[in-house]
This record gives sequence, C-alpha cells and structure tokens, in this order.
Amino acid sequence: RYGIPPQEEPAPRNPNQLPSGPPSSQGSDYPVAQRTSDPNEVLSPYPPHGRINVEGFQPGDLARDPTNQKIFRIP
Repeated sequence: RYGIPPQEEPAPRNPNQLPSGPPSSQGSDYPVAQRTSDPNEVLSPYPPHGRINVEGFQPGDLARDPTNQKIFRIP
C-alpha cells in the first residue's frame, strides 16, 4: 500500500539456468560442459557426467547440474 511496489523478476527460460554475468577476466570461473552429438544436450563436467538438456541455452550461459547442484558453463 505504501512505498514502492515490488518488482517481479522474469522467470528463467529453464529451471536449471542461472543468470549469466560478464565473463570473468580469468575465463575459467566455472568448468565447461562437453558437447554431444545432440545440440540440445551436453555432458556435465562433474561426475557422474550425465547428459543434461540445455535447450534454450546460449553458449557461455551458466547452468546447474540437477544431479549435484554444481554450476557449469555451456560450451
């Protein structure tokens, strides 16, 4: 009622996608997933190296491995 109304954040395209920021100066802030023959899937850089659907992601985006919740970068 009073003050500034709350702002809603847009929903991510994919629940495992994280907001991507500017690349770090080191370029190796997160490990990069491995490409597969399917352009919509990558292999996680973390054991057990499962296949992850990354449809809608762009190269360089950050994503989360649903198996262990660790963050990686899309190749």
